[in-house]
Amino acid sequence: MNLQPRQFPDAPPRRYSSLPLIVYVHGATKGELARGKAAAEAMFAEAGCTAYEAALAYWKLEGIEFGGAEELTEKEDRIAALWLKAADRAAEVICKGWRRPADSAEFGLGVSVKELRRVYDKHIQDRGFPLPER
Repeated sequence: MNLQPRQFPDAPPRRYSSLPLIVYVHGATKGELARGKAAAEAMFAEAGCTAYEAALAYWKLEGIEFGGAEELTEKEDRIAALWLKAADRAAEVICKGWRRPADSAEFGLGVSVKELRRVYDKHIQDRGFPLPER
């Protein structure tokens, strides 16, 4: 699960473009989170974009799916799904060897780890998913 477009009516404010990517998975250590973040950032770098650009493309795609009229540019189309793929890859790296790994990591830009944890845990609870387990 990731921070969704409804949290920003148009797009995340530009001030987030220089903020670091925050990664969270329930029960992960700081070292595991750092490895997951590095894996996600490597995917963004390989695609020639930043986490911020991938987030914007994803949110723009979500906006189109919910009735927005603006079309994606060629680059946005290429990187729109990367935000979710990177979250899945981060979870895979973070939860390596866990008994019940997370399906996806929670990503945030311009939010605190505490807020990201709240959103992630609420999402898991609301949907009745089991928490990741070592």
